[in-house]
Amino acid sequence: MSNLSLMLAEHASQTLFSAHTVLNGLHDVVTEQKPQTEDEFKSFVASESAHRLILDKISVNPIIDVATFVGLDGHVLNFTRSYPPPPINLSDRDYFLAHRTNPGPAAYTSLPVQNKGTGSWVFYISRRVDNSRGEMLGLVLVGISVKVFSEIYEKVSKDLGAGASISLYRDDFMLLTRWPFSEELVGKQNLTSATHRVVAEEGKTNDVIFTDIARLTVGNVPQARIAAPRRVDRYPFIVTPVISEEHYLHGWREMLWWILGLAVLSLTLLFWGILGLLKGNHRVEQELVERKLAQERFEHLAHHDLLTSLPNRRLFSDQLQRCIATCARRPIHCGLIFLDVDNFKEINDTQGHDQGDLLLQEVGRRLLACVREEDTVARVGGDEFAILLNKLDSESNLAAARAKAIADKITSALAIPFYIGGVRYHTTVSIGMTLFGMTTSSVEELFKHADIAMYHAKSAGKNMHQFFDAKMQLKVEERSALVGAMRQAVASGDFALHYQPLIRAPGTLIGAEALLRWSAEGGRSVSPAVFIPLAEQTGLIKPLGNFVLETACSTLARWSGMADMAQLTLAVNVSSQQFKMPDFVDTVLGALRRTGARADRLKLELTESILAHDLPNVQDKMSLLRRHGVTFSLDDFGTGYSSLSYLRELSIDQLKIDQSFVRDVMDDPNQATIVRAITNLGISLGMDVIAEGVETQAQMAFLLSINCQSFQGFLFSRPLPLEDFERFAVDTVHGVTQFPTPRPVDKSPKIECILEH
Repeated sequence: MSNLSLMLAEHASQTLFSAHTVLNGLHDVVTEQKPQTEDEFKSFVASESAHRLILDKISVNPIIDVATFVGLDGHVLNFTRSYPPPPINLSDRDYFLAHRTNPGPAAYTSLPVQNKGTGSWVFYISRRVDNSRGEMLGLVLVGISVKVFSEIYEKVSKDLGAGASISLYRDDFMLLTRWPFSEELVGKQNLTSATHRVVAEEGKTNDVIFTDIARLTVGNVPQARIAAPRRVDRYPFIVTPVISEEHYLHGWREMLWWILGLAVLSLTLLFWGILGLLKGNHRVEQELVERKLAQERFEHLAHHDLLTSLPNRRLFSDQLQRCIATCARRPIHCGLIFLDVDNFKEINDTQGHDQGDLLLQEVGRRLLACVREEDTVARVGGDEFAILLNKLDSESNLAAARAKAIADKITSALAIPFYIGGVRYHTTVSIGMTLFGMTTSSVEELFKHADIAMYHAKSAGKNMHQFFDAKMQLKVEERSALVGAMRQAVASGDFALHYQPLIRAPGTLIGAEALLRWSAEGGRSVSPAVFIPLAEQTGLIKPLGNFVLETACSTLARWSGMADMAQLTLAVNVSSQQFKMPDFVDTVLGALRRTGARADRLKLELTESILAHDLPNVQDKMSLLRRHGVTFSLDDFGTGYSSLSYLRELSIDQLKIDQSFVRDVMDDPNQATIVRAITNLGISLGMDVIAEGVETQAQMAFLLSINCQSFQGFLFSRPLPLEDFERFAVDTVHGVTQFPTPRPVDKSPKIECILEH
């Protein structure tokens, strides 16, 4: 019973550790953004990128039933079951009330509740999100199905006899789940149980005790019980297996009656009595052997994963700690590999958890075949495995080379298709690695480093491996600082628009492109290539996009009153996330209405990535805006999907040839061919074609030679602040600005003739 409770407590500890890892990871991502107001918190956690984040987090952890962001008013802002979420308010739930009245970062475990849709029972672990002043902004929570525990309890209870039970309590003796499952008991506080008497009244934990309190009966006859309450390591939970005394002593009582019978028979049949007694002794010895084997089995279960029989996180952490101690005494390097099965959730969702379990077992077997005898392979989470590489080499370079060789071997081994139940599966893994030597490191620090490296490998495209180094950690910290600075810049209005002229041959100014610029603290300019993707990842793209639209429309309204500027158009870049927002059309029309700008002077620049997904929705939004006069330009054409279908389906007014093609047009015949093809395509479809990144007279001359008549680039002007651009525009209209005259270029194609013998 002691070993059984140890095994069950370790299972609970591993499960809760895995859930808390996801919870803390989501909490860290949110707090990394440093939100200070409720709106800033909502802006990030309600975004589609946050939805993808929580989906990604739970996809690698099948024990998580759901992950959710909750606002200050209790409304669900984002959760994994659908996006956008339905209108749900959780302000009356126990975890929300607990966090509302108890400031601090401590996690809270809720009472189990029944899902109204699926009928499954789930309890939640939650953390409060605060701003820098300690004010609550909302919650992040993950849900764990009680089946994660009850299914295990049912499996291990098969040999415990009639009247057995296994219960999982919070430390306030609220019952979270049990086997056999009882809806009448789950979620209730039990202050009359054997667990409560032993733990609360007698102060004992991790003990096997005899009790007459357990309420289970057989045939309405109260039965004495043997219970083994044990606190779960690191978490406020208690697990208690209970069996009947009758089951425990059944064999001994049966033997006792048998021996007494032999004693009576021995008065008349001494020989047979002695022989029977010897047989009885043999049964005693046999039962002792069986009990020893059972004890060894439970000890194994307490330290090994139930599915793969590999070491679990607890045993692996112990071995890693011993390896750290060894490295501290000897000049030797060891390694830690942390790997995650890519897209494992898709297999679970499409093929079922049974197939997913078989796949994980096969992954474990292949990993064992890839490592040395002195290495250790463990399953530490849902589809996460860890490998301890022992005694790689005293030289760090050689140690890294050997670790990389093992990672290459693993990548190759797991790239081979799996055949499970006649079905062919193809999967890959993302691997993070870290080395350690005489410099003392903690187990938690090494896991963190390997995990960071693994996520870098996953974000870099999956199916690869990366080493952790200090630069990775520095990159994470720099990103966090930049996000905080950007959030402050949005609030204080430190972003500005610059305007780059759009020129039509021979030298007519036809408009400008509005380009967002940010000068961070200290006058340091931050590239849009850095802060735009970061804004999309953090949910800041909406306030930034709104700022750009509002400012651009105000500029158009200003130009409409200036004789030399009234005819100009202004192009505004739209990010894919911004365009997908349900209120995008209303945002554009609202900006036009508030500023009084002419809609036909506003040109929205879309990228191919926007058009390639959900084409009907794109068509609807474009049609609504086009009815008001807004025009559209397809930016960076040729760098994305380059599908002709959306050019046919959508009314695009303008194609912009990406500067990556224009840059090498004079040196690379392939680039020249692409530019010519795009120009001919645009003209044939009745579109205006404009070339970006024009920097030399030779480039301009080539473009003119293929009938491309509109240009944008440093040959004419860099992006300018508003007042400088307006001076440039006036000078251009009045002939003060002189543009370079292009030299003619040879338009004849170069033909290479090969004679074949």
